[in-house]
Amino acid sequence: MAHRTLKRALMTGAAIAALTVSVAAPGQASPDDVTRTEIELIRIYDNALLNNAPDWVVIVGATAADICAGLDDGDIPASTVTRVVHAQGDVPEAGSSDRYSITATVPVELYRYKKGDVFDFFERRCGNLPRPRATGDGHFREWGTSVYDGETGVRDEQNSVCGTLTGRNGRPVHVRAYAKSTLYVTDPATDAEVEEQDVEQLLVQVWKGTR
Repeated sequence: MAHRTLKRALMTGAAIAALTVSVAAPGQASPDDVTRTEIELIRIYDNALLNNAPDWVVIVGATAADICAGLDDGDIPASTVTRVVHAQGDVPEAGSSDRYSITATVPVELYRYKKGDVFDFFERRCGNLPRPRATGDGHFREWGTSVYDGETGVRDEQNSVCGTLTGRNGRPVHVRAYAKSTLYVTDPATDAEVEEQDVEQLLVQVWKGTR
């Protein structure tokens, strides 16, 4: 359960499952309508997942401590943001589509971890979390499109966060993280909706001073 909960938070997973349901629900949106929905947001970026180096872990929308506390039951406090969805056609009928976006200011934590990926980080360190290398707020953006055929759908999604955090010594630390994924959706607009995620690009950049 803990591994599955954490996987849902990586890059694109958290809260996306409700996207089709919110668009297709009666009274929520008609063809060519715009739906605004408040959702809870957690994203985690980790260079090790695609073998990029150096290995930085960026946590967006929650703290590592909150994630550790909520891994067993999946109840993790998260930032509340507004997702805007533009539907075209009767989602998720064949030929229908949507485009969606999120823009928000969210809390960010930065960790350095060289012994494995983010799953290993939480498995090994939840009982003894290190201090973050830097903390603060960042500017988060997410944008994507979905195409449906009635029974399945495909989502092309990108998201990013950037911000100037405060390091342990009080000096500024600049962070930029980006992910691009394709999600393959089955049973859209039902409680059984599931996505399989193919992460195509993933990058974390960290620097100090000016650039």
